[in-house]
Amino acid sequence: QDHIIWKSSNGGHTSLEQYHERMKDKGEADAVIYCSDPNAQAAYLSMLKEHGLEAVIADTMIDQHFIPYFEMQTGRKHKFKRVDSDLSAHLLDNSGPEIIIDPKAKQTSAEKIEKLFNDHLDRKGVKIRVETLKTGKVPAMLIVDEQRRRMKDMSRSGPMAQFAKDLPDEHTLVINQASAAIKNLVNLSITFNRDEEVKLLVNQIHDLAWLQQGEFSGDMMQAF
Repeated sequence: QDHIIWKSSNGGHTSLEQYHERMKDKGEADAVIYCSDPNAQAAYLSMLKEHGLEAVIADTMIDQHFIPYFEMQTGRKHKFKRVDSDLSAHLLDNSGPEIIIDPKAKQTSAEKIEKLFNDHLDRKGVKIRVETLKTGKVPAMLIVDEQRRRMKDMSRSGPMAQFAKDLPDEHTLVINQASAAIKNLVNLSITFNRDEEVKLLVNQIHDLAWLQQGEFSGDMMQAF
């Protein structure tokens, strides 16, 4: 393990000891954030870089088998998590108070946004989570549980393929209420007779987040 080096999203190569040393002051000392597709996950990498974080690049087929093996062999000294499996605390802005935007219903901005997506999203079974990111560039991000996604990735071929096919997908759509697009969506939702446009935007925001995962089905692409 001392001689394994990884390509870094910030350029060059790094050992995991060097990586942990750089990340320990940023609240990510225990985790190794990795990227499996630099093109599809470019928005995630951009956010990490903006806040002084980095990921190791693990974009070959063998990496999805090597990473769990490596964790097991090292006693989980290194806990890998894909860049889109959850949001680092350093990307969240929890400094501001929750603002009531609908006094009659006593709804906060986050509650209003969550209801908009639950009411208008065509794709069912997607969990909605509203956060305030430190960047307003990304309206929404799709995150997938690390262990469930690993199992599906590793089982796309071979004897476990049939089992993986039957695993239910569990995705969480994280809505960024700092995004201008989301703020405009909320304003549009309280404008008379604009419900169809609200529904269209909700589904477009979801689809754009899904596109970053690179897992669009043919039917989803056609609808988009």
